[in-house]
Amino acid sequence: MSSARTASLTIVLSVSRGSAVRAATRKNSAALSEAEFFRVAARTALPRLTDNTIVSEAVLADDMAHIRQRGYALDNEEHAVGLRCVAATIHDQHAEAVAALSLSGPRARITDDRLDILGSLVVRTADAVTAALGGTLPRWRER
Repeated sequence: MSSARTASLTIVLSVSRGSAVRAATRKNSAALSEAEFFRVAARTALPRLTDNTIVSEAVLADDMAHIRQRGYALDNEEHAVGLRCVAATIHDQHAEAVAALSLSGPRARITDDRLDILGSLVVRTADAVTAALGGTLPRWRER
């Protein structure tokens, strides 16, 4: 595996935008399927950037399930100590995740009691961008 792909995978694993897109990816997507993602992840040393970085496949799979359930991803100081981020996906006309919108800030401002509010705001905004671009929400995101 090239160092560029390894670096890309590291970023996808440790930031909420990448987590959101990863969780939204369907099996038949042009992006990595979940099975392929885990095959690549298994061959790649998942570097621990902070004490909160997810380096276990089981925890990663659980995180992906939570992202799908909430509708947004959370980087809880996984990439940088003191930094939190919430992100949601933007979809094309085929309901494929093509981008993500995120909100980042210090843990002091993105507190536990504000996560659901900020996550909902990011989801609504990403959904509005999806609609403005003529995109379609995937079935798992329809509410």
